[in-house]
Amino acid sequence: MGLRDEKKIESKSRIIEAGKELFEVLGFKKTTTAKIARTAKVGEGTLYNYFPSKSELFLEIYFSKHKDDIDLSHIQRPNDMKELVKIVVEIIDYYLSDLTSISKPLLKDYFSISYNIFSGDNLKAQESLIDFDEIISKNLENYIKLLKNEDIIHYEVDESLIVDIVLSSMIRAVTSYVLTEDYNYDDLLLRLTNLVSLVFVGNFIIK
Repeated sequence: MGLRDEKKIESKSRIIEAGKELFEVLGFKKTTTAKIARTAKVGEGTLYNYFPSKSELFLEIYFSKHKDDIDLSHIQRPNDMKELVKIVVEIIDYYLSDLTSISKPLLKDYFSISYNIFSGDNLKAQESLIDFDEIISKNLENYIKLLKNEDIIHYEVDESLIVDIVLSSMIRAVTSYVLTEDYNYDDLLLRLTNLVSLVFVGNFIIK
């Protein structure tokens, strides 16, 4: 690795560390890319070379697996509906489990910006979340297609429609987690399990 590559890695690491420090002290809304760049001792343009938006940096810091593709060949094949629901929830859990490392005030701040149509940051934040959702959606859809191709499950409906409903259920469960103080991550997974069960029963048949 050359000196230039080492400096790039160092700059990116400083940006991530500065972002984490400022997000946790100031929150998402009050933390600006200019403040992050100053704290990291890099130019604001350098920050944008690594992260196209403040939201992308937030996801990189707190949701490290937000761009991962899962190796579906190693995932268990279900024997019954209960197992199918459990596996699907585990796939979602792989992406969402980092929620437990983020304070709820910071999560509320981030999501309030993401869904505030009057916020200047909202469009980029929404785009980042949509990209995150699409990664989850793609892996879920590919897993369901894999089971169909292996003749493990049968269904007549479009799998993309089923996955869209599952994602809506996920968003509902995450919203409850973020907004309800005494709602813990286990509660989120239990609610998600119940919602996914409702979606799958009647639409999928395990052979």
